[in-house]
Amino acid sequence: DRRDPHVCEHVGPYFVLFYRALEKLPRQRVRAMRAVRVRNVPALRATFDNFKQRLRKGAEVSFWGVASFTTEDDVISNPAFVGALGEDAFIFSCGDLVCVSLEPFSMIAAEKEVLPLPPCTFVVHSATK
Repeated sequence: DRRDPHVCEHVGPYFVLFYRALEKLPRQRVRAMRAVRVRNVPALRATFDNFKQRLRKGAEVSFWGVASFTTEDDVISNPAFVGALGEDAFIFSCGDLVCVSLEPFSMIAAEKEVLPLPPCTFVVHSATK
């Protein structure tokens, strides 16, 4: 819980430094995607099961933590990210994401990982299953 005093005391200062470092990196605008596996997360399950309502056109989707995206189609279709065939997951696609590239810092540069500065909110244009 982000309101937990222990979390505020120990994670808060790290996050401030991390955010300040991200602000120093050059920004870019790219087409990028993010896969999120539903698994046993109640909020994700509720959204997946009720996607027509929760992800209706004009609805907002927020990523309050650090949420990396990729610019590579091959990466987003990898089961490590989107899950096995038939596993419930979301693929978020953003045609004009303002972000920083993590490629120079990545152990797997081929992932073409980018990071919007958190928190970020997106407006849904369409959703399908």
